[in-house]
Amino acid sequence: MEKVRLRFFNGAIALGLVTTGAPALAEISLNAEDPHSAEIAEVARTTSLQVTPDVEQVATQTDAEAILDQTLLSNQGVREEAIAPAEEPIHRVQLPFPSQLANPQAEGEGSPLEGEALAQLTSVSQLSDVQPTDWAFQALQSLVERYGVIAGYPDGTFRGNRALTRYEFAAGLNAALDRIDELVDVGLANAVLQADLATLERLQQEFAEELSALRDRVDRLEARNAELAANQFSTTTRLTGEAIFAINGGTQSGVIDPNVIFFSRVRLNLETSFAGEDLLLTQLQAGSSDSSSRGVVDLLNEAAEVVETAQGINGFLQTSLLQTSFLQANSALDYSGSDTHFILNRLSYTFAASEDLNLSFFAQGFASDYVDFNRYANDSSRDFSTYGLINNQLLLANDAPGAGAAFSWNPGAGAFTLRGVYKADQAAIATASPILGGDDVGGLLNDPNLGVVELAIAPSRDFTISLQYSTGTQSSNDYDAIGANLEFALGRRVGLFGRFGYAFNFPSSIEPASWSAGLAFPDLLVPGALAGIGIGQPLIFQEDTIGLFNRTQTNYEAFYNLPLSDNVAITPVVQVITDPGNRDRSTILTGTLRTVFSF
Repeated sequence: MEKVRLRFFNGAIALGLVTTGAPALAEISLNAEDPHSAEIAEVARTTSLQVTPDVEQVATQTDAEAILDQTLLSNQGVREEAIAPAEEPIHRVQLPFPSQLANPQAEGEGSPLEGEALAQLTSVSQLSDVQPTDWAFQALQSLVERYGVIAGYPDGTFRGNRALTRYEFAAGLNAALDRIDELVDVGLANAVLQADLATLERLQQEFAEELSALRDRVDRLEARNAELAANQFSTTTRLTGEAIFAINGGTQSGVIDPNVIFFSRVRLNLETSFAGEDLLLTQLQAGSSDSSSRGVVDLLNEAAEVVETAQGINGFLQTSLLQTSFLQANSALDYSGSDTHFILNRLSYTFAASEDLNLSFFAQGFASDYVDFNRYANDSSRDFSTYGLINNQLLLANDAPGAGAAFSWNPGAGAFTLRGVYKADQAAIATASPILGGDDVGGLLNDPNLGVVELAIAPSRDFTISLQYSTGTQSSNDYDAIGANLEFALGRRVGLFGRFGYAFNFPSSIEPASWSAGLAFPDLLVPGALAGIGIGQPLIFQEDTIGLFNRTQTNYEAFYNLPLSDNVAITPVVQVITDPGNRDRSTILTGTLRTVFSF
């Protein structure tokens, strides 16, 4: 629960937010155009409320701002009894000043009667200011010193000879009353002198009007503060984006010498939050090439007859992970092959179900968005470009887009994180054509689909290993695979990464495996730069039961990401592919110059 408290400091008061049973708000900023601003400004003017404009620079401190929040108890017996409760945190309310309040009144001014003729007064209740010589001032001063209501200034002075307004006096009196109530509540009523109670009663009578007005205004401020706390976050949407320009060229010795190509990809992200702890992501994507163009690694199509030969031997190979196109996809540049018109590439909503659990639902997305993370090999706009080096495609079954749900559970922010994702590739299609004479596919729970669960173990910030399992149905065949993902920081400037995948429960007793590994060098030569070298084999057959593959394709890649500014980075990339298509063929050599613009 939060409440507003006016704290009295001999000659000035400070308005604070006092939190009980809930975290305190560090600050509240009110718009000067808000309909409540005039009311708040009036409280500030009539009570000498210390208000700080909502800017980074802080004005010169006034005496009241510099007051030490330390108790001055003249009654040592009360001090030793430790009757004062723990001090509650006080946070200054910050208000952007309206232009009409840009010139606050100087010290000693502000009386509504200033400039008018002075008349002889016979009662304290007739005074607009309370002077140090008045009995009320002296009585209250005695109370606040005895019961520790106010504190001194940093220089050790009390400055008890300064005049104060009746509202300031009422604030101090209210603080004294609260202090007496606290003593009574904790069973220390005997510590309060009867003479002091009589003095308080008389002061209450003299300043009843000011106390009532003060409390009414404080109640209104409390209500306003509660409204602000309940509505402090409004729905916001942020636009971010990324554009990649790439020049690519290469050759396959003795086979073909293709032309140099230039292609691009752009992504626009709309990131919307409704409560501050959730995210609605809408991503649009377009490029200057299509899915039939994947850079120089299209040379792998030279082995396309492998697929043709496989027809009739095992129809599953035509559309499964084991055809040549799988090897091609894992060797392609991740940012190539984007259609020339904008498509909805991602649409997801993620929120915190609890402190330890995040849930996600996506109408369009990828399994790799939620599992198989690696700090050194995961982002084709920053690190490796080869598809097979930034994902475990054997585990993720080519990672086609689809719809589904995911979770991430990190109990107690500890060393273990459990993640899971389910995705259906054709969730929006009620019934699709059967594949190779198999069952009808389509829908949220039918073929093709994929489920992945991952346990990440991170005993330190430098080391993480993830153990993975995936299952599903692909091309009317059940699919199961296991995997592992490793990242290890060997100091600040060197990192090691690796992935492994193994699939089983395949037809024809085929049990393919894949692996990748490499080194990363953060901040190499230039702060913010990243260099890396990696090697991988996207598809290894334990036994070639159909006699088509007599080699194992191996991919090599090296890159150096050089940031030119906070928003622009340029990266030369070199790829070497030996035994392309898992056959005895000429080596492919390709180079890419990648330029990334982010905003």
